[in-house]
Amino acid sequence: MTVTNAFRAVRSRRNYPLISSEQFVRYLEYSVASVFFSYSHADEALRDQLEKQLSILRRQGVIETWHDRRIGAGEEIDKAISENLVSADIILLLISPDFINSDY
Repeated sequence: MTVTNAFRAVRSRRNYPLISSEQFVRYLEYSVASVFFSYSHADEALRDQLEKQLSILRRQGVIETWHDRRIGAGEEIDKAISENLVSADIILLLISPDFINSDY
């Protein structure tokens, strides 16, 4: 995918104002990518390990991570997951037999 096509895809998804592809590349250089973890709770330790390995990117402001354990008390679970899934720039699926077996 070319930068121009990526620019068009993201712009159509998020309603960014019309900017040149060069401006878009500069925007990407300074924006924080949101990462959504989808995993089976049986694999939570593996998700924790992956999040530790990505922590340098988080500290540098390159990414911010989100998973269902960040849902606050009283927050509607399905709504919180849907909102974060839709707004994510990167979706990581931690696929395992338990993940495949999950009904969620």
